[in-house]
Amino acid sequence: MLKNYRSLVRRLKNIIYSNGNTSALIIIACIIVLYTIECIEYGNVEVIDGDRLVINNHKVRLYGIDAVERNQLCKNRKGNQWKCGIDAKNHLTKLINANKVVCLLIDKDRYKRSLSICYSSQHQNLNAEMVKAGYAVAYTRYSSMFVPYEKEARQKQNGIWSGKFKMPEVYRMNNKANTN
Repeated sequence: MLKNYRSLVRRLKNIIYSNGNTSALIIIACIIVLYTIECIEYGNVEVIDGDRLVINNHKVRLYGIDAVERNQLCKNRKGNQWKCGIDAKNHLTKLINANKVVCLLIDKDRYKRSLSICYSSQHQNLNAEMVKAGYAVAYTRYSSMFVPYEKEARQKQNGIWSGKFKMPEVYRMNNKANTN
């Protein structure tokens, strides 16, 4: 039974990730597997950085992506530094646009944050949009779901791909005191 259940969840996730009308599918998927996958819909969203939100006191990290850190600096094509971490936070804030966010809980991390795929009120997959805009990379240690969006961002030289930057995970390891 567990094998069949996992197969169903995997198929539902694939449908959700590949379909443009994600909100309806998320709701249907959550109803079907309500006892395991949690849906969260809240109105009060605080953007912490390019991949972290607080939704009504619930800490949420966007699943499968790794955004540049809030204090991180990158270099543009000309070699000039720019505040790519601030730009990442601002881009996510713009995508949310002070509206409700719907999140599908995938897992919890070691900090007990909800690892989620979140959607804007305009049905945009926020995780994918951050990678496509070049403010986050696909976090392939946990998922390969966003790799095609990273390839697109690299090809178009969007955001961080327009110059030089440290991978967010490397930046965090080198700057542990400055990443919270």
